[in-house]
Amino acid sequence: MREGGAGRAVILDRYLAREIGTNWVGAALVLTLIFAGQQVVRILDRVVSGELKGPVVLDLVGYTLLGNLTILLPFALYLAILLGIGRLYRDSEMAAMAACGYGELQAARTVGAFALVVTVVSLVWGLWGAPWAERSFQQTWEAASRTTGVAGLTPGAFNEFSTRDGKGVLYAEGVERDTGELTGVFIRTPTAEERGESVVVAAAGRQFRDPVSGRRFLELEDGTRYEGEPGRGDYRVTAFQRQRVHLPAPDPVAVDDLDTLPTAALMASDDPEYRAEFHWRLAIPLSTLPLALLAVPLARTSPRQGRYSRLFTALLLFMLYGNLMGLARGWVESGRVPEPVGLWWVHALVLVLAGAMLAAGQRLRQPRQGRRRPA
Repeated sequence: MREGGAGRAVILDRYLAREIGTNWVGAALVLTLIFAGQQVVRILDRVVSGELKGPVVLDLVGYTLLGNLTILLPFALYLAILLGIGRLYRDSEMAAMAACGYGELQAARTVGAFALVVTVVSLVWGLWGAPWAERSFQQTWEAASRTTGVAGLTPGAFNEFSTRDGKGVLYAEGVERDTGELTGVFIRTPTAEERGESVVVAAAGRQFRDPVSGRRFLELEDGTRYEGEPGRGDYRVTAFQRQRVHLPAPDPVAVDDLDTLPTAALMASDDPEYRAEFHWRLAIPLSTLPLALLAVPLARTSPRQGRYSRLFTALLLFMLYGNLMGLARGWVESGRVPEPVGLWWVHALVLVLAGAMLAAGQRLRQPRQGRRRPA
């Protein structure tokens, strides 16, 4: 009988692991598509504004996804357990498994083993792969921004750019994508004088880079410059055959420098901010196991409740978990929490909650199993 019970447990372990694995792959793909769609929209906005070229969009989206795998994988597993075990409850399969001696504690054991594998993968990638992806993203963005210039402009549209004295506007009737040559150029920039501005109208222009200084310039041909204060008649008008206009460097990409630092540099530093970043890189992958164990009792439903009845509560607890980790990170940075304590107490709190919910579910089922029908 013991051999038969062990055999049934192995079969049910494999069945549950297959159910969770299938849902995990599906949830990871859906989350990846959602996240990629958001990043594509954000990056395409920079392409339309002329800050980037289209060919680098896929590279940037790929690096962004790789950099966020440490968050996507645990969250996808959390959803997979909720949906997978929730389906078993809905179809009364968990009741049949419980009749065979396979209850929530046994399911938590299988879920925990699955979560440990995901934890190891996420931890390795979070410590070494994610910083590399963040650095590659930043380098690709900056390289594309330096080489794009006016070649990324949309013809027939007003394109804003930053100058030393304020915001400028560049307009071109036509843009030759291969050579970067412009036709029908209009440029308006503020001047150092109070309320003064400079307006340049030229028949053509082309971009080039100074090989010595690396600064970008726009060389204009057959144009006129108007300088003065709007509303006054003392404008200075200058006609030219060829003139160069300095194009400011594009704004750097907003990426936290701590995200790009190698993990070894964080470990070797005594700076509280660096140590907090190191604990953060550990905390996200290590949250996989507490989340997985918490999802087992959260997936407990009756057939009438449906598969998604507990999803709102589960998502609320997930956001609370993430906010607590962010709060703990801030406390480590400020020194309010000792650095060795780090973010470990948050994981311990969630593990205690998951254990209490599993124990409560086990106590609820023990009287039912021991109850006898009257003759």
